[in-house]
Amino acid sequence: MLTKFLNKKGRDLLLLCLFIVIARFLSLGLNVSYLLSTLFFFGIPAAYLSLRASKGQIKKALVFASLCLIPAVTVDILAVSSGAWIVPETVFPFRLFQIIPLEDLIWAFLMVYLL
Repeated sequence: MLTKFLNKKGRDLLLLCLFIVIARFLSLGLNVSYLLSTLFFFGIPAAYLSLRASKGQIKKALVFASLCLIPAVTVDILAVSSGAWIVPETVFPFRLFQIIPLEDLIWAFLMVYLL
């Protein structure tokens, strides 16, 4: 049974779960910034899955994730303006429209790309 689980998809799922556990310990243990935490939780798994995917799949995912940034900016502006979502500290010296931290856009892009 274990050999059936450890086929290609099973190994990928196991590694993705392991990435999440490692990201959790790194984020909380090292007290890292929002950007690094985003890269740990979404960037590393996205990079791994990109290595496993075909060029066509990667291109489609990049286009789709980029297009999803348009509504993400709108939702982020509404969330920050209403006080529902606040990022007090950013590693970048500016915010988009002086409202949105760039980390939010990186998070949105990577989250959609990873899906």
